[in-house]
Amino acid sequence: MKKSLIGLIGICLFSVAGLAIIAACGGSKKLNHIYLKFADGSDNKAEVYVGEFDYGTPFSDIDPGYTVIAVADDRTEREMSEEEYSVTITYDNRLETGGNIDEIPAVPDAGYYEVKIEAENNNSSIYSFVVNPVDRQYTVTFEKRSWSYIDVPKVSISHIEEFGEQAQDINYYCIEIGAYNALTDEQKEDFKENYYDYGCNYISGSPLVLQPGTYYAFAEVPALCNYNSVVTDITPGSSFTVTKATLTRTDVEFDAQIMFEVFAPNKETVKLSELMICSSIKEMGDGGYSTNPVFYIDNEDGSITLTYGTLRWVDGDQEVSAADIGKRYAVEFVLDESQENYFSNVKITGYVTLN
Repeated sequence: MKKSLIGLIGICLFSVAGLAIIAACGGSKKLNHIYLKFADGSDNKAEVYVGEFDYGTPFSDIDPGYTVIAVADDRTEREMSEEEYSVTITYDNRLETGGNIDEIPAVPDAGYYEVKIEAENNNSSIYSFVVNPVDRQYTVTFEKRSWSYIDVPKVSISHIEEFGEQAQDINYYCIEIGAYNALTDEQKEDFKENYYDYGCNYISGSPLVLQPGTYYAFAEVPALCNYNSVVTDITPGSSFTVTKATLTRTDVEFDAQIMFEVFAPNKETVKLSELMICSSIKEMGDGGYSTNPVFYIDNEDGSITLTYGTLRWVDGDQEVSAADIGKRYAVEFVLDESQENYFSNVKITGYVTLN
């Protein structure tokens, strides 16, 4: 029994020694490091920057093409199979923090790309490249190219659907055609860089601030992924016209304050023309008053003020008394002279309640 056990141990030792001899004669070698051998014959014993390319360049024109070379401790080299290493691709664009991607697109987006090849988790080789954003031509577009002073149009640019939430960062401006045409060639060259020095108007919010006239529109478009920021060209196609507006409303109820007690304290009757119509009245002490006769006309939804003026009685000769307080009387809106540049016709009628 004891002899058999010794014999078994001897057989095992012989087997282990035999395996060691086999490994020494042609078994696997310990990996020292890896590197990439590129298709053009160069290699990246260190990290390699492939270069910069403009957006629109196919990856087939960027891809350096490589094989992964393993270097053993004894300095012998061999080409590795794809199963022996892993590939990690990192992409950073200009708008958000980068991260890993599964593959590089056939036409890479603008940004920084890094390709890292790893073997046995502690050996790596890297190459990287940059895709630069490019300039793009945009066209300013309108729902219509002529509108009245109070008619707010939709102003946009071509390719707007690509901007998503960034569309709100696009700023629209205009310059009066005569003012732009009067610029010298040098000033027109400088215009895109310094348009704010040339008397331009901001029209993104509301074009109501524009005097009636004819203008060129242009847009300041922010950088977006593959494209640089740009100020669009001034062209005949970007022109638009603002005309004077007409405004008609009927049966408008005006919240008015009427100076009845001041002008007719001891009279049994008084003509309406003798009563002042104010938007507000404040007592100032010692029988004095502060009055504001100006009334503002807002958009139908109340979102914006269209114009302003005063009210007058339709029948100023009508006699009224204190007994008529609480009754309605017809009035019409009188446009302020400063607003006549913006309106060709305003017809607003309504009523106030005597108080």
